[in-house]
Amino acid sequence: MISPFSGQMNLQLRSALSFNYTDPTTGASVSPAIGRITGLTQSGTLDLAVEGVGPQKGVQMMLRSDSLVISAAYTRAEVNFTPLRDSKLPIENAGGGANGNVYTGSIEYYWNITDSIAPMVGYSHSGFTAHYKVTNALFKTIGTNVYESFAVIDADDGSHSNVGKLGIRIKLPIQSWSITPYVQYAANRYHIKTRPTIGRSIGQENLIPTDANAIVQAWTYDGVGSAINAGSMSQIPAEDRSGGLILFMDYNKFLSLNINARRNWNKGAWNVTTTALFFFHPNVGIQTSYLYAEPEVTLTFNRSWIIGPVFTATF
Repeated sequence: MISPFSGQMNLQLRSALSFNYTDPTTGASVSPAIGRITGLTQSGTLDLAVEGVGPQKGVQMMLRSDSLVISAAYTRAEVNFTPLRDSKLPIENAGGGANGNVYTGSIEYYWNITDSIAPMVGYSHSGFTAHYKVTNALFKTIGTNVYESFAVIDADDGSHSNVGKLGIRIKLPIQSWSITPYVQYAANRYHIKTRPTIGRSIGQENLIPTDANAIVQAWTYDGVGSAINAGSMSQIPAEDRSGGLILFMDYNKFLSLNINARRNWNKGAWNVTTTALFFFHPNVGIQTSYLYAEPEVTLTFNRSWIIGPVFTATF
């Protein structure tokens, strides 16, 4: 089976960025006591919180037999940023966007010990790479009227995961319906690299325009000092354990629904994928899929959908 697709990706991105602050009276660079000077957090970090919405496209491929399933997928996405509207977050304005590539490959083997019971073992590898450029970012510091503004915040990140899975497929007495409870272990590796950026600390709230979106260059306003987004490279390893259930339903071989719901026990996060297939020809159909993913490896909340044609062949 092969299925080219297109759709939309909706990301809610959270990231903590470290900053150095230059005191305008002494010229001294101060870190991490930035919180005592500007009202930022004591650790010298600032929350970047944006929402990204944009198109995605890619291709899926699958080889299937009674006992073996091999699949692979590639996705390319581009999103535009707006501030994440959350009253708990200090961000006031942000633009820019991100682009990235997502890939995954998996193999599953089923032992058909009876007509209705088949233990399963599986392995998958997945990952992504992305480039972010946040423009005209304006942040209000916590507990004061001081603002931080940055014309550009530039970063690259990436992740890869190796996942082992054990489960058992149980066929139900309804056409080809089945349920597959499973457990899995994931070894994740994530990294993010930020590049140095110069910004402004603005000491008076009345320096901010009423319409924050009217900002052309966030750093053109007179301020009380400069802030530097210190270039850094952070690597975060993580190990996660999850449990899930796959429900497969079909109707007369031309209409099917597959729901994969998984709970990450370490992060308390849900990941749910729903895929529907409709065949109007033995070898041609339409596929649509929806993904709901709470933060696991990164602090990113993902909701996305795709749709595209499906082409199959029997060997």
